[in-house]
Amino acid sequence: MALPFRSLTIVRPSLLVGERKEVRPGEKIGEFLSFLAPPKYKPVRASDVAQALVSAARQGVAGQQIIESMQIRNAQR
Repeated sequence: MALPFRSLTIVRPSLLVGERKEVRPGEKIGEFLSFLAPPKYKPVRASDVAQALVSAARQGVAGQQIIESMQIRNAQR
């Protein structure tokens, strides 16, 4: 944040879901139990996070912006 960039975007996704080469049992359990989680902590697809970053880069809003997990999920609906 201290660097002199015109724009800085930080994304804060919750549990990332999507295809992976490695097996991650803890994440699979978390994904399965996600219906118990509050909306703020629901899983987010990695591709949706990527899309949020691309969209932010294209907009080029000056200053700092933080994109939370719920914003990422809601943008894809």
